[in-house]
Amino acid sequence: MSLGKNIYDAFEIVEKTYENVYELMRYCQEEATQKGDFIASSPKFLRYKSDNKIDGWSIKSFILVFQNSNDLLLENKWRDGPLFVMEINLFSNKYDVPMVNITKFEYKTDLSS
Repeated sequence: MSLGKNIYDAFEIVEKTYENVYELMRYCQEEATQKGDFIASSPKFLRYKSDNKIDGWSIKSFILVFQNSNDLLLENKWRDGPLFVMEINLFSNKYDVPMVNITKFEYKTDLSS
């Protein structure tokens, strides 16, 4: 097998993986919205991306932020309540397999500012 074919196959696998991650994120956003308890804080996902470092050239971690739809809506479009964050981590030196981490962040500061 040629080096060119190996590179092509590797990128094809990454693209299929990204398609699966997209489907998982879309499913989670739809489930949260349909049940009415949570809303996505942004229609986009967060990620680490850098042109200055090689490890920033591919996306290995996808982050979605949700808030409880029952929390008070503030002027800045955030809600006065905790953030619920889902991270899909495809590669880490901590894990042997891809992981989905879910975290709840509660803040003592005023989110309105």
